[in-house]
Amino acid sequence: MFANTINDFLFENALYLAMALALIIFILVMVLLALSRKKVKPLPVDYQPILDSLGGISNLISASGRGSRLSVRLKDYQIVQFEKLKTLGVESYIQMTSKLTLLVGEAEKIAEFLIAVHEEKNKAS
Repeated sequence: MFANTINDFLFENALYLAMALALIIFILVMVLLALSRKKVKPLPVDYQPILDSLGGISNLISASGRGSRLSVRLKDYQIVQFEKLKTLGVESYIQMTSKLTLLVGEAEKIAEFLIAVHEEKNKAS
């Protein structure tokens, strides 16, 4: 008698049970994916090491940031320390003839810092 009730319940609600099980599996997979994503290395609060790796303030012409892309125009691209930039949290970079684009987590904040330092240097000159 008890076995018949369980069989009847499973037979009547098989679709709902399958959907609930699929939902649970989906949620578990999404949580595991979210936890396994690559952690972005936090950038230093002081962005001076990034500026130094770009050749210093005297090498900087302009800077702009959008999302996670920091674009800088420099006087001399040969003195940029790319390996040091990677240790400071720069994930990748693209060097073009007229600018250098860095993929970083806080591009807009870094650009604001670079622009402020550049303007301060120009006022002092």
